[in-house]
Amino acid sequence: KTTISKSGDIEIISEQEIKEDNESYYKAIVLTKNDGKTITKFIKYDSLGLEIEIIPINNTLYKEGNNVSVYQQNGLVYIKTITPINEVIEF
Repeated sequence: KTTISKSGDIEIISEQEIKEDNESYYKAIVLTKNDGKTITKFIKYDSLGLEIEIIPINNTLYKEGNNVSVYQQNGLVYIKTITPINEVIEF
């Protein structure tokens, strides 16, 4: 699902669900702000589809000019990010 706000922010919510044993699940979220910066996170839902928790992925404020996509492969959900590197990266 893709949503564009009045300010120009673009939010993409994966259709793929990451299931847990207790029937709660996660969806991956990619939010591209109108300045071109992107943030990724997961949202946890209960079995009824109600939002329980927002889980930010640390250090995912990507600079302008990035490309972030959410996809599923072999039953797993991936967030793929391509971004310009202008400074030191630490893992």
